[in-house]
Amino acid sequence: MEYDHLIIPGINYRRSNDDIMKEVKSDAGEWYDKEFDLRMQKGGERTEIVRKLDEDTKSWMALEFQRRMNWNYEEESTEPLE
Repeated sequence: MEYDHLIIPGINYRRSNDDIMKEVKSDAGEWYDKEFDLRMQKGGERTEIVRKLDEDTKSWMALEFQRRMNWNYEEESTEPLE
């Protein structure tokens, strides 16, 4: 099996939960700003748009955090996952 990078035994490549969550929150903030403008252009009641966007953002953050955590643990593996 070939790897695209070198894994050195004894070195911890895992990122901390806080580091990953900080990055996810930053990405979510950027997405929120862009999506808010798009949804406002589409039209509708502002309070409803904000409520729905908040729900969508929280859902996305939970899923994205879990995806990045899974990837974080796979990255350290020396064997392919099934």
